[in-house]
Amino acid sequence: MNHLFDIFATLEQLPPNSEAVLATVVSVEGSAYRQPGARMLILADGQSIGMVSGGCLEKHLVQRAFWLTRHGATLKTYHTATDSQLSQDEVADDDDEQEGFGLGCQGVIQVLFERLILNEQSVLFACFQRLKQTKQPQTLATVITSNSDEFVVGQHLPLTQLSQLGQQDWQLVNQVAASRKSRFMLHVYQKQSQQLSIFIETLQPPLQLLIFGAGQDCLPLMTMANLQGWQVTVIDSRLDVITRCRGQTHTNFVQIALDEAESVQTFFESPQPTAVVIMTHSLSQDRVWLSQAFKAQNSPFFIGQLGPTYRTEQLLGEIDDGYQLVKSANLFYPVGLALGGDTPEAVALSITAQIQQVYHEHHA
Repeated sequence: MNHLFDIFATLEQLPPNSEAVLATVVSVEGSAYRQPGARMLILADGQSIGMVSGGCLEKHLVQRAFWLTRHGATLKTYHTATDSQLSQDEVADDDDEQEGFGLGCQGVIQVLFERLILNEQSVLFACFQRLKQTKQPQTLATVITSNSDEFVVGQHLPLTQLSQLGQQDWQLVNQVAASRKSRFMLHVYQKQSQQLSIFIETLQPPLQLLIFGAGQDCLPLMTMANLQGWQVTVIDSRLDVITRCRGQTHTNFVQIALDEAESVQTFFESPQPTAVVIMTHSLSQDRVWLSQAFKAQNSPFFIGQLGPTYRTEQLLGEIDDGYQLVKSANLFYPVGLALGGDTPEAVALSITAQIQQVYHEHHA
C-alpha cells in the first residue's frame, strides 16, 4: 500500500492545473505480480510513481498513458502469457483493445487509465483526503465499463449514489472477486439493454508501527518499515538515545519518561492498524511499555517482544494478571519469524516479515 501514499504526496505537491494519469489494476485473471488496487501515477514529464506489475508493463504504460486518455478514461487489457500460450485471435488482436506481453505468467490484467487535473474537485480526491485525515478505511467505487449515457468509464461514485442504483431501476446481476486473491469486488448492473461494471475497493490507512527502544538495532527495522510505507514512531525514555537517533527520515522520535508512560496511550488512539515492537534491552523499560501496550483501548493487532522466551515469561509474571488475558491473541515472543541469522538486519527482516504476515491475516 506504500505506493498509494507516495501517489497522494506527489499529487499534493504538483502545481495547480497540472495533469497526470492514474493507472489502476481493476481485475486479474490467472497469475500476476500485482493485484487489483495496485496503482501507478504517470506525470507529464514521463516520471512515474508506483507499479502495476513487476516492472514488465511500466515502460509501455508511461509511453502511452497520455495518448490513451486523450478522449477520457479507458480500460485496457494486458496478457502476460507467452505468444505460444495465446490463441491466434489474441495474438492478432494486439491493438487498442488488448496488448500481449510474452512474460510467461499466463495472466490477464485489466488496467484503468484516467486523466487527473489538479484543480478539479472529485470523488477520488475527496476519498484520498478522508483516508489521510481520518486514518480509517475508505470505500471507493469506480465505473470501469459502461454503455449507458448515465455513467462514463472512470467515473467515481459516492457511496450514496452507489446505494441508490436499485432505486433507479439498475439491477445487480453479478458480483465477483476482482481476482482470486482479492477481496475487492466487481459489480455488474443492468438496466434494460444498458450495462455497467463497477470496481469496488477499500483503501486502507497506513499501518502504524510503534518501536519501543531507540538502540542501534532499531535502525534496520525502521528502514524496512519505511520501505513498506508504514508510519514509524520510535519511543524511548532515554533522552540521550533519542537525541542520537533523531534525523532519520520518515520516522518520528519521541522521548517519554517512564513516570509519564501513560501519555503513550495517545498513539494507541489512532484508528489505523497498529503494531508494537518492544526492544529496549532493559527489563524495567520493557515491563512498562509492554504493560502500556496491553492497556491500550484500541488493542494493537501485533505486540512483539524481543528476547528469549524465559525473559518475556518473567516480564509477564511481573505484570498484573489482568493484562495477560490478551497475550495469546496478539503477543508474539520471541518476536520475528525463524528465518535464521543474528545480525540487526536479519532480526529486522524477521520482525518485518512477521508483522506483514499477521497484518494480512487480519486486514488484507
